Amino acid sequence: MNTKISKILTVILSLTFCGAVLEAGEGHGHTHDSHSHADSKKKAGPNGGRVINKGGVTCEFLLTDDRFIEIRFLDEDGAIVKPSGQVITVVGGDRSAPTELVFEDKGDAMVSSASFPEGKALPLVLEIRQTKDSDPVRERIRLATHSCGSCDYLEYACVCGH
Repeated sequence: MNTKISKILTVILSLTFCGAVLEAGEGHGHTHDSHSHADSKKKAGPNGGRVINKGGVTCEFLLTDDRFIEIRFLDEDGAIVKPSGQVITVVGGDRSAPTELVFEDKGDAMVSSASFPEGKALPLVLEIRQTKDSDPVRERIRLATHSCGSCDYLEYACVCGH
């Protein structure tokens, strides 16, 4: 009889422990309203776009209201730096008929030659080459254009770390 009670108690304690762990893990233990995400490593771009810092390239990726893509290069302080011969392409949109965009130098930005297709949360791959012969830096982006519920940016550029 003692072993039967012992087994029952072990099962009850195990279930209680598992429930406590699951409850604590939901939503990482807090709501977004309970604190700020000041410790988040994500930073907003100077124009509200997504900052990409990868492979020696730091830039802001921005989708304009008319769905053109603008890329602005940034220095270590986040200030905009004029493009200097970079080669940029974007491939994305509908996976069965992807759109490929090339970019032109326009002032302080590289701007896509055409608009990106309409759609919700379309995937894309951004490829940046510092020169036409250099190795590419690639970034995959899910271009979700709805507003984030926790910060002031569109979801693709969200900085709140959720």
